[in-house]
Amino acid sequence: MKNLLFALLTACAFLTPQDVSAQEKQDIHNYYVLANTLEQLRDISFAAQDLSQSDNMSYGEFKVIIRGHAVRELSKNDELEEILLKAEEIGIQLNICGFSLKKFGITTESIPENMQIIENGIALGFNLQKEGYHGITL
Repeated sequence: MKNLLFALLTACAFLTPQDVSAQEKQDIHNYYVLANTLEQLRDISFAAQDLSQSDNMSYGEFKVIIRGHAVRELSKNDELEEILLKAEEIGIQLNICGFSLKKFGITTESIPENMQIIENGIALGFNLQKEGYHGITL
């Protein structure tokens, strides 16, 4: 009788809702790109759109981390507004590396409103990898 009770309890422990939700989280595909030029944003947007269609229901988040010399292009790029609108339509989360802003003397006032300033772009990339994101650096 004790063996039967033990076997039932063990089986129930493996069939908890936590196991199902953990499996669901593993099926979601999240992506990030460390971008060093703003010219890449248009191509990144196309890639994100393709991934959202091919992944279908398993498509999660897509984050772009703009860093390095690319931050200097934020205030003098005429095509930037069009590219940012496209990225926003697709659901891309745009992040700007705060270290790069400081390095190149870019003020936060010149950053478009739909971009989030983060302290360290590379550290965010590593943290996203730890969370299971698929990432590349361009």
